[in-house]
This record gives sequence, C-alpha cells and structure tokens, in this order.
Amino acid sequence: MNSITLVGRVASELETRDVNGTAVTTFRLAVNRNSKEEEPDWFTIEVWGKQSDLAQRLFGRGALVGVIGTLRLMKWTEKDTGEKRSRPLIRSSFFEVLQGRREDAGETGGSGVEAPVRRQLPQRIEQSAPAAAPAAPMTRPADVPF
Repeated sequence: MNSITLVGRVASELETRDVNGTAVTTFRLAVNRNSKEEEPDWFTIEVWGKQSDLAQRLFGRGALVGVIGTLRLMKWTEKDTGEKRSRPLIRSSFFEVLQGRREDAGETGGSGVEAPVRRQLPQRIEQSAPAAAPAAPMTRPADVPF
C-alpha cells in the first residue's frame, strides 16, 4: 500500500500548468517535526483536475493544509554535472485547508492564534441520495441465554 498523510504549511506560491488538458497545481509543503530545533521536512505536492482548481481558490502560501496522497520518487540526472538526483513527490488524492494564510488571520484580535478558514466550498451539483430510514432495534428472544 502506498499512502502518505501530511499536515504542514504551504511554503511556496501555487503553480498551475496544463498537462494534456488537465490542470495540475504544484506547491511546496513544510512539515514540522516534533522538536522546534529541528528543520522541517519539505515535500512537493501535486494536485490534479478539479482539486487543482479548488486549491487555487481556497489557499495560498502560509496556509495550514492536510494532504493525503501517494508517494512517488522523482529521479533525474543533472545536465551539467551528470549527477543523479531524486526527491519525493506527493500526488494528492485529498486535501483539507485547516487554517488560512497567516496574513489572512486578522480576526485573531491580537491573540496570536490564527483564524480558521471561513470560506464555503462550492455546492455539489448532483443530488445526494435520500437518507435511509433508521433500522429497527434488534430484539432478543427470551430464550437466548445472553
């Protein structure tokens, strides 16, 4: 199974490109470690399709974002030196904005606590299925010993 879950700060501007008619947004995510003295881990995140458009609308640099995706290892050879290089790449299958950008947190009242994102997601186009009726409670026959 190849699955990774990360929570970190968006550390770069979102860059969007077109790949065969599909929008792909890329950004860097800085994930802190347990100790404040340690440097964060850096990941490149790719968001494809409709999620790419949503990412462009919902967050930017400085936002706290949770990402679930698959881990890939990008490999290449430097043209100048011939040195083989690699870096991790996360292809997002789901993301959630946990807090907006730090500069958007003007609603803190000076407390130093960042305001959560208060933007609404677009409404779903398709109709949701009607809720199923609650199941009737199970009854036990009197002759069952437990």
